[in-house]
Amino acid sequence: MIGQRRNLHQLLHCGDPHTTIRPATLGTVTLVDSRNTTHVRWDDGHQLGLIDGEDTFIVIETTSSGESS
Repeated sequence: MIGQRRNLHQLLHCGDPHTTIRPATLGTVTLVDSRNTTHVRWDDGHQLGLIDGEDTFIVIETTSSGESS
């Protein structure tokens, strides 16, 4: 999962009410922690962890080198 690209499809609810990350922003997974938070470095320069069940996002299937699989 680390190195995979993520697409913020729709941000229906986010634990961070101050985020400025816009829907459809792409990012790279940097870490999945022990609480199953998926930490992402977004292409717009932001970093934000995604929480399943709280944040809405889709996973884009890619290889770790960024090439489509």
